[in-house]
Amino acid sequence: MQHLANNPASVQVTLGEQAMTLQSGGELPGQVNFFIPANFPTGIAILRLSNGGIAANPIAVQIDVAPPTILSVNNASGVPFDSSRPAYSQDVVIVYVSGLDAGVVANPSRLQVNINGRPMPVQSVTPGANGQTQISFVLSQGFGGTVVSLTVVVDGSASAPFGITVR
Repeated sequence: MQHLANNPASVQVTLGEQAMTLQSGGELPGQVNFFIPANFPTGIAILRLSNGGIAANPIAVQIDVAPPTILSVNNASGVPFDSSRPAYSQDVVIVYVSGLDAGVVANPSRLQVNINGRPMPVQSVTPGANGQTQISFVLSQGFGGTVVSLTVVVDGSASAPFGITVR
């Protein structure tokens, strides 16, 4: 594909017969970066790359649901957890996320909340304003006052970790 990207202005990318918007400049020679729209259907899609005269062989790629983004993690009173306000075992924890697939509210079994890779018992998943979703769960164990990694996983796709202190 090196020859295809020698003239970035002529590079065209389609995914599932839909033209993709190119991101300016790849990090490596011959690299092509593009944006996949948020509403792009999941499943197998055919990726095609050309520069007008030369076309690479098409390839099938799996498009997964984008992971949610954790916006905040609060206690049941709405106060954010931080180093001076740690969480404790048996606390109800409220996680606000954006980008959660709307189908998860109807089928919360698709969602898992993990602390340091350990699943926590989810109590509820509630849609909110501005595309945010509220997830509440019970912190089922303590971690001795250390910062732990909280992730929200949907259909196997995990959010970026969010650190909270848990006693």
